[in-house]
Amino acid sequence: MACLFIAACGGSKKPAAESPPPVADKKEPAPEQPPPEPPKPTHFSAKAALTPVKGAKIEAGTVTFEQDEGADTKVVSEFSGLKAGTYHLVIHEGSECGPNATKAGPAWKGATAAKMMFKAGKEQPGNISEEGIKLMVGGEAPIVGQTLVLHDDKKGAPGKALACGTIDKVGE
Repeated sequence: MACLFIAACGGSKKPAAESPPPVADKKEPAPEQPPPEPPKPTHFSAKAALTPVKGAKIEAGTVTFEQDEGADTKVVSEFSGLKAGTYHLVIHEGSECGPNATKAGPAWKGATAAKMMFKAGKEQPGNISEEGIKLMVGGEAPIVGQTLVLHDDKKGAPGKALACGTIDKVGE
């Protein structure tokens, strides 16, 4: 009888109810993003505060150097009280001026192509404001850490040192 009872009940488990297939999430495609802007070029700034050497009858002045990565440098000076004449700004190898710019060292070879001359006179304020100077303010072989000397003119070449200061990085 037990066999009949098992046979009458079907003898096996009922199949499980089928579940509906999973519904895929309907995501809208992400809106297209505009391409990112290229990074702005790195900007480098340096400044030299030039102090008159002993016996020079000029006031202290400053010279700033501005450069965007991959471009030439802009040089701007602020001097006042210079006598009429021609002046040269020369970058030297030393890292300090010393008395009368004697520790400035020889002219820095990295700046041989950079001719920074200007004239002072009644009609000219006696400052330089020039772009396109071939100097590196940042990157490899920068002018930062060198000394800058203001020289008077001696037959078209730099003469006596009048003022000196170190070139220091500005910012960052």
